[in-house]
Amino acid sequence: MSAGSGRTLLLPEAFESFRTELIPLSTLITPNRKEAQMIAEHKVSTETEVVRTARKIKNLGAQNVIIKGNRFRRNQVTDILLDSRDSLVKVSNPELNLNEIHGSGCNFSAAITAFLSKGLSVIDSFKLANRYVRDSLQIPLRIGKGLLVSSPTASLYDDANRYLVLRELRGAISQIEVSNNLGSLIPETQSNIAYALPDARELDDVAAVRGRIVKIGSFAKSASSIIDFGVSNHVASAVLGYMTFNRVIRSAMNIKYDKRIKKIGESVFRVSNYDRRREPPQISVREGMSVFWGIKQALDKNPEAEMIYHEGAVRKEPMCIIFGSSPSEVVDKVRLILSKYLECKNMSRQK
Repeated sequence: MSAGSGRTLLLPEAFESFRTELIPLSTLITPNRKEAQMIAEHKVSTETEVVRTARKIKNLGAQNVIIKGNRFRRNQVTDILLDSRDSLVKVSNPELNLNEIHGSGCNFSAAITAFLSKGLSVIDSFKLANRYVRDSLQIPLRIGKGLLVSSPTASLYDDANRYLVLRELRGAISQIEVSNNLGSLIPETQSNIAYALPDARELDDVAAVRGRIVKIGSFAKSASSIIDFGVSNHVASAVLGYMTFNRVIRSAMNIKYDKRIKKIGESVFRVSNYDRRREPPQISVREGMSVFWGIKQALDKNPEAEMIYHEGAVRKEPMCIIFGSSPSEVVDKVRLILSKYLECKNMSRQK
């Protein structure tokens, strides 16, 4: 009846037939708030009025009513279901900072229909469809020159990417663990290697080793067998910081800093740095934000840096972070540093 773009899609002369003939046939009707106002013939501005409107639409003959897109609280959108047994169910989600998107209502009603056809209850179908549409809005599609379109395959796309990220990360960690002497590059605060989803926006979109990578003898070993999303703060924040400049660079590993490693890095990679002593106080008090801030500072100086380092600060160990498009590329770069680092140490002993 009324699209999210504001356009009316139902002919005026068809409205009464819709209201008196189609609604009574409905197992479920899913109007947005504007459409609900048109059907119920009164303004809806409060939660109490939404519930009253849902009951009025239900009295027209619909068995179940969902009124979508209610904004009772700032930055939050709530959908309300009044089911056939008069049970009231609410699902709220944070409001996304997106421009107008086409198709979310169609995906929502189609998803509920699919879940109902599989034998799920109206309430369960409502909740699952809500989650499905929320996922479809995370990665909207740009098709032609019109509005962005919500992606009905977003959840499949996300699941496939998560599988690939974990698989590639496991392979890279295996290479780390069989590399003799790589333990000599592990800092006192230990290491981690992270790999982000292509459309990563937050820490939960970045996979890493739970418990970090530790030094055991001359080797580097993962502290646990668990590789998961959202288990890293610092290295994951570094990746997210880099992806604000270049979304191709999705992986990173931190290693220790010393002057020899810095010199080696400068001889084979594009290098940049930042000064942790200069970070604003409001940044330092937020977990992970120091690294995010620092990476952006370094990339302002060199947007193509493959290695970014800082020389530490009070109670902050100096550190190098190696970046690449994939974990295997990062491990190859770390191994190159390791081979030259061992050469330097052997030459020092011989002297």
